[in-house]
Amino acid sequence: MILTIQPRDPLIVRDGRPFYAFPGAKVRGYSFPPPQVIAGAIRSRVGFGCGYRPGEQDKDKWRGLLNQVRILGPVLFSLRTNEALFPAPLDALLVKLDSVDQNCESKPEAKQLRLYRLTPEEAGGDVATNLPEPLERPVFAPAEMPKSKPEPMPAFWRKRHFDNWLLGDPATSLEIDEPTELGITGPEVEYRTHVKIDPNLQTAAESMLYETSGLQFLHRAGNTITDVEELALFVQVVGEGLSADCAAAMENSLSGVHPLGGERRLALWGARAEPAWPEKPPKEIVGEVKSSKRARLLLLTPADFNTDGNDLPFIPQSGMFGRAKTVAAAVGRPITVSGFDLAKGSPKPGRRLAPAGSVYFVDLGNVENIEAWVEEHWMKVLPEQPEQSQRDGYGLTAVGVWR
Repeated sequence: MILTIQPRDPLIVRDGRPFYAFPGAKVRGYSFPPPQVIAGAIRSRVGFGCGYRPGEQDKDKWRGLLNQVRILGPVLFSLRTNEALFPAPLDALLVKLDSVDQNCESKPEAKQLRLYRLTPEEAGGDVATNLPEPLERPVFAPAEMPKSKPEPMPAFWRKRHFDNWLLGDPATSLEIDEPTELGITGPEVEYRTHVKIDPNLQTAAESMLYETSGLQFLHRAGNTITDVEELALFVQVVGEGLSADCAAAMENSLSGVHPLGGERRLALWGARAEPAWPEKPPKEIVGEVKSSKRARLLLLTPADFNTDGNDLPFIPQSGMFGRAKTVAAAVGRPITVSGFDLAKGSPKPGRRLAPAGSVYFVDLGNVENIEAWVEEHWMKVLPEQPEQSQRDGYGLTAVGVWR
């Protein structure tokens, strides 16, 4: 089942930092909802649709949903263009080009910005790194890139540009005029100021102001109503082992107006007929990967590599994705998640995850069937994660060409 969830109110998704209502306190949230938040909300709706009751009576049935309902996603979705928007790849740098030639004549027809690719290279003898053992090479910016500070990039790319980046198109197709051509910054952050109420007087307590933040699923390209682009969350929901009655009720239970996130703020849930991405990888990507025997794995959702004995939160302990060996990686600052463990009835320990947009450069020399490997990793979750993280939608990947 393919589902879109459009928050009608600013969505509150708090991170793991503690919060107390003291003067000047701020409730901080994620810039995009982690997969487990959406997975938990979906399982709650399915459980109510199946007639499960809150409390101890149906506790085992609720726990069973952890195995019976899995999701792929979420990714950002534009309701205007009916296309997904994907996290910006971390192997991309956006640099301003010099628009003046050697004769000091301006070139107004020239593009202003250009994307450059980070690529793995052998470190020379005068280069020292602290790369962990599975990784062999650092990633470098190309030598021809201008020696200037990279420009800020939109956090989410539109599908056309993201597809071009996966295909490894030549540099001539990577020049743009404005960063907004690539995509958008994502959901807007809305801040609200609150007061603490004195329980005896039922009035605002003096000096007790605090602030919360929520995600408003809109993109404003201008100041008029036609410049506002409505956004939503896009997920794929799969029911496995549900009873016939529950499976039949699942679609109805996931449609309508239901709460999502903190403070039970409302969202519009609805099923969709069409997918937001192709189920099969493009033939151009498969052909190039088979020819070169190497590829890039791009994370569309954060990945959880916190398996037993692994002290590297950004890469599998073996350094392998299937039989493909990781040569290099471009990984952003880890995000931290926790939550509540429904099966154990206790809080989850904090986990550090590789963020969405991270890129892994892999060698497929030991993979016998490269086409099958590409299909197994195309818009699928990584199996090198705890089983529950896979069912929650962590580690959704796309496959790109490594030129």
